[in-house]
Amino acid sequence: MQTLLWSCGSAGIPALTLREMVGTVSYNTAFSLTARLREGLVRGQNTGLIAGVVEIDGAHASGHDAAGKRGRPLRQQQPKTVEEADAKAKAIVDAFNAKQAKRNLSAEQKKAAKTEQVELRDQGAVRDPNTGQVLPLNRRMVITLRRRSGNPGDGSVWTKVGVGMAETPEVVEHLATRHVLIPESVLATDEGVAFKKLGKQFRLHQTVNHGETLVGPDGEHNNLAESFTARQDRAEAGIYLNVEPKYLMDYACETAFREDHRRVPAPVRTAKLLFWALNVGRSHYWRGYTHGKNRKHELLVPEQLPVGSSSGPAPREPGSEMDGRPPR
Repeated sequence: MQTLLWSCGSAGIPALTLREMVGTVSYNTAFSLTARLREGLVRGQNTGLIAGVVEIDGAHASGHDAAGKRGRPLRQQQPKTVEEADAKAKAIVDAFNAKQAKRNLSAEQKKAAKTEQVELRDQGAVRDPNTGQVLPLNRRMVITLRRRSGNPGDGSVWTKVGVGMAETPEVVEHLATRHVLIPESVLATDEGVAFKKLGKQFRLHQTVNHGETLVGPDGEHNNLAESFTARQDRAEAGIYLNVEPKYLMDYACETAFREDHRRVPAPVRTAKLLFWALNVGRSHYWRGYTHGKNRKHELLVPEQLPVGSSSGPAPREPGSEMDGRPPR
């Protein structure tokens, strides 16, 4: 029942909501179940090769402040008085002037900004090849590879995902080599610099300039990859609120599953989800999680990144159960 309910969400269902819907399990049980289902998708669904017309795109993820102020309904955002309208207009002008001021920095300010970027790179941050900016340490790029069905209106039939520090040629080439039969496929991307070298290995490379249009003059587009990005953003910003980089790959695989099975009946969708979850063997990531055992690496491309135990219950020592409040 829990698996059926969890598979029916369009962008995801939190473990707390799942526990409330079932009403007979604890939060730890609901969380462990959803985590193991995602692991089945990572180790089961997100494997193998695809061929045909393959769309590839990257999108920024993680690094959001879930505790910050969230949006309000549009009706409440409209200013109700002249003073509020003037204050809103002044805030827009001030934000524009602040952005323009960054382009006219003094020599000392430019030196300080450069020093800050060097320190970030020394800590492991990378530079975005498209913008030249040094990305924050907790920022990641979700790379999507989607195979078109070939039938108008059917969308994508298979999605593979990967997480990298940035949308670099090394990351996209590693994922394409892992998941795509390159000599037999056609590549569809935007005009990002990461795809120029990779496109020469495919039978054909179709590109679209998103600065001008969503669909090129001959039908070039990667809108199916953009559809995945929209669903991933909804899951991160509206459902799970704060996905840390360590587990971003798990949530990206969940979004890929929901995208590929959005038109599949719920019983069939649940059967496929259980098939992958039950055929990958014992859990590698979540066995003993409620007792303080955490995954020690982040699933990154092209290589895993060692990380510490950033979340989860702290390990308990024997006899310490009564140090706090009595158990329920």
